[in-house]
Amino acid sequence: MLNILYQKYDLSRRLLIYTMPVLSFKEYFEITKNIKLKSYSLEEILNNSGAISKELVFKYEDLYSYFKEYLKYGAYPFYLEGLDGFNQKLYNALDKIIHEDIPSLNKIDYSHISIFEKLIFFVVSSNKPFGVNVASLAREFGISEPTLSTYLEILDKTGIFKSMRKQSTKISKKPQKLLFSNTNILYAFADKINSELDIGTIRETYFVNCFENIFYSDIGDFTMNGNIFEVGGKNKNFSQVKDLDNSYLAIDIDFTSNDKKIPLWLFSFIGSK
Repeated sequence: MLNILYQKYDLSRRLLIYTMPVLSFKEYFEITKNIKLKSYSLEEILNNSGAISKELVFKYEDLYSYFKEYLKYGAYPFYLEGLDGFNQKLYNALDKIIHEDIPSLNKIDYSHISIFEKLIFFVVSSNKPFGVNVASLAREFGISEPTLSTYLEILDKTGIFKSMRKQSTKISKKPQKLLFSNTNILYAFADKINSELDIGTIRETYFVNCFENIFYSDIGDFTMNGNIFEVGGKNKNFSQVKDLDNSYLAIDIDFTSNDKKIPLWLFSFIGSK
């Protein structure tokens, strides 16, 4: 993937680049159950999440349990080969990216590969979604802030990280929060170092990766299309976003009776009909 990205300008008239995303929860559920489900627009989910979630959960009683499984191993179709070796296979692929692809394509001194590893395991072992202080991290790793920013950009390009930045007309190199590109990667690294995962990190990682253009927000957790989202568990309330009409809770529950409290899994149903 990195080879293609780095050479796309030389090949500009000879290829079209299509990015194949990982499986969404909806796709995972469809494959596993051998069914086809309807997709919804973001507006439909924001306005009618109660009726949609109830209909799906009452029809497929095991849907929510499948969602919990998906978070661990459903993003990559090789789960169909068996689950026993899933984390190890995924970790091996990630390890190759870090130790071979990144240094060979970016002319990085091999001694600096440990910085990539440390950064990844900092995020994995954090007891909450990892807030970024570039200056502090740069001192911790003994590198300059511009170098650290470059390394963070590289990890974004590899598909390992999804750095969350504030929405701005200016291009900001400083992310406010570091999350992984999907929860399967998070679990694979955590399994390797026997680390307990923070449930808030798992939820936020899943949520932000349901969207392409989503941004960090000082009010709530994230903003997208003019809407504010706060991510949490079933006891999450509107205290942090109570005065905002365009605010919603993305909640780790099976179904909802409040259209402003949207089940996390339902955001994977956004798409073309």
